[in-house]
Amino acid sequence: MRKVVFITGGASGLGKHLSLSFANEGYNLVVAYNNSKDDAEKLKNIINDKYKVDVLILKCDLANEEMICECVDKAIKYFKKIDILVNNAAVEYNLEFSDKTKEMFMHTLEINKFLHLFLLPHYLY
Repeated sequence: MRKVVFITGGASGLGKHLSLSFANEGYNLVVAYNNSKDDAEKLKNIINDKYKVDVLILKCDLANEEMICECVDKAIKYFKKIDILVNNAAVEYNLEFSDKTKEMFMHTLEINKFLHLFLLPHYLY
């Protein structure tokens, strides 16, 4: 049985390269995206054409704990397991420090610093 890797932010940028690398090594993939559905679908097609692995793409707002649980449940239902979590997702507001709001800071911390604390317990089956 192939190992399964769950990659947050897995559809573009570094996450896309990680997805392709894991596919090349024979891993089945869960590619979680938030705003890059087209990129996720294109990536799935590339992987399906080039590698003999299974890819599940899931929209997942990682600031929404309920959505995180739903995504993990869908991945477990589809693959029966998750072996590796790659917490690649991140956010950044390209504004001057003084122009950033408290909500922007909190959202950045939720995704970039605290996400693993919320996400990891859902993988402990």
